[in-house]
Amino acid sequence: MELLIVDDSWAMRKFVGKQALAAGVPVSRMLEASDGAEALALLEANTVNLVITDINMPNMNGFELAQKIAADPRLAGTPVIFVSSDPRTQFESELRSLGAIGYIEKPFTPKKLLGELDRLMNLASVLNSARRGS
Repeated sequence: MELLIVDDSWAMRKFVGKQALAAGVPVSRMLEASDGAEALALLEANTVNLVITDINMPNMNGFELAQKIAADPRLAGTPVIFVSSDPRTQFESELRSLGAIGYIEKPFTPKKLLGELDRLMNLASVLNSARRGS
């Protein structure tokens, strides 16, 4: 699985990546971006099976990134998990309209992140199979 982690915090990108590996996510390659614009460029140049993105970032936020993913026929259907310090209820309608498969609220413990990633990876796997038509 090719994983893209998008966050303007280098430390958070490293933490999420480390926890994804600890959760048993079968990562063949892990890409990182510091904002949505950088992430979009990586998505256009690489095959990515899952995007884990912060919401509040400079240049292009996580919602704008998810909108661009959904609007691009080559990227549409790529599973997206949002991570933010803002309460989920604040973004409920946006999350639904963007087809997010999950939302993890910061701050979180490694155990909480592991549990959420494990749960969401099963859904991402199903969605990726559907995208490939298998």
